[in-house]
Amino acid sequence: MLKAQITFERILGTFITGALFAFGSGFYAFEKLLFTACIVFIFTYSAAGQEISGSNEQKQIPVILISGLGGSILSKPSKGKKFEPCRGNPFKNWKRFIKGITADGFPKNAVFGDPANLAFKEDGSPDGVVSAKLEPTGFVNLPLPFKDICGLSLFLQKNKYKRDVNLFEFYYDFRYSVQDNAKKLELSIEELRTRHGFSKINLIAHSLGGLIAKQYLTAKANADVIDKLILVGTPNLGAPIALIPIRYGANALLPFNIPFLKGCNVKEAFHNAPGFFNLLPGRKYFLLKGGYFIDSDDIDKNGKTGLLDFDETVFNLENGLESKCLENNEKNAEPEKLSKSLLGDEFQKFTEKRDNWVKPPNVKVYVFAGYGLKTLETIEDQGKKIKLSWTPEGDWIVPLRSAESIEADKIFYVNMKTLNTNHLSVIGADSVKKNILSLLQKESIDVCEGFSCVRPLFK
Repeated sequence: MLKAQITFERILGTFITGALFAFGSGFYAFEKLLFTACIVFIFTYSAAGQEISGSNEQKQIPVILISGLGGSILSKPSKGKKFEPCRGNPFKNWKRFIKGITADGFPKNAVFGDPANLAFKEDGSPDGVVSAKLEPTGFVNLPLPFKDICGLSLFLQKNKYKRDVNLFEFYYDFRYSVQDNAKKLELSIEELRTRHGFSKINLIAHSLGGLIAKQYLTAKANADVIDKLILVGTPNLGAPIALIPIRYGANALLPFNIPFLKGCNVKEAFHNAPGFFNLLPGRKYFLLKGGYFIDSDDIDKNGKTGLLDFDETVFNLENGLESKCLENNEKNAEPEKLSKSLLGDEFQKFTEKRDNWVKPPNVKVYVFAGYGLKTLETIEDQGKKIKLSWTPEGDWIVPLRSAESIEADKIFYVNMKTLNTNHLSVIGADSVKKNILSLLQKESIDVCEGFSCVRPLFK
């Protein structure tokens, strides 16, 4: 309203100025006045349209997208442009991802770089200059036909959202703890509010990004800024699969080795990464779902075998001797035990707070929880090998019981098979994107719009 009034005053003022100029010029004064008035009107009306449009754009609450674990590219700092936003060119992003830790001046000992480039110390700090200098520079954009958070970003840009105006992307280093990244999110939001004057902001977070958003909201001053929080595939109570990379190596999940992504390399890179410890199931998961770790070989030498309860699992994580990375001709990654410091601070202390998160009363929370895909349920350590068991109650990475265990205004149960998607790409699935847009545009929704609002039954 204020901008429309200012524009009208411009029109009136410029019209009077033009009139004085025209009448003061003698012959053809009326024609000059008419000409001047037309030009002034066209110019200022156009300006009025832009300002009123801008005013409407400001009324639309801005959105910040937060990716999941591994969703941000980690690269060597560059002197030029720091960030590479989603621009619909996934192959360019993947090229940058592959080159990320093998950039100029960085070791080039493997296709994906030396795992030591990503490694942390037992205290949860970067191990070496390279590890410390890596920076998040953009979202990892999955190549077609996969869809991901970049797909959501581009979709929103086609529906009245504009990058750096009312749509923003938060990149973070997923190796660091949720609490560290939540502080960086807070700084980022403060900067946006200072620069743009936003009073309210909406957050859309995928997987681990949801835990970061929730941690940010634990401060009342931060919660007062957020209007809606939309979580997609967030492990609110953790996920058993988080133990695989830090204790066994990624290829423990596969019946075959990936030549350029050796499990021991993965273990070396993330063995002490606080972000992975933040994802381990806590006590509440055990109460709702039961244990997930079976010690058949008594690897912690306490005489207890079989399915472990929470306290027994904690003891096992602290004292269990790690086997090899379950791959031929590979040496065991050091150290041979998980860090007690990280297990104390980033596992036990953090998960206690994570599992008892309280929804801020003024924030509307919407959750997309997936099911229907084989999701890791238990890990059995048999000494020289491990045996994995699976359940359809999950989205391939996050168990349904974990994703749905949160106080929310509405939970959407997503059949992953029906959508032909999985945990990594569900946030970019067409129906999910459309539903997210509806949530952003409406104050509330009464129907689930293509999803079930009732928890599915399993045999």
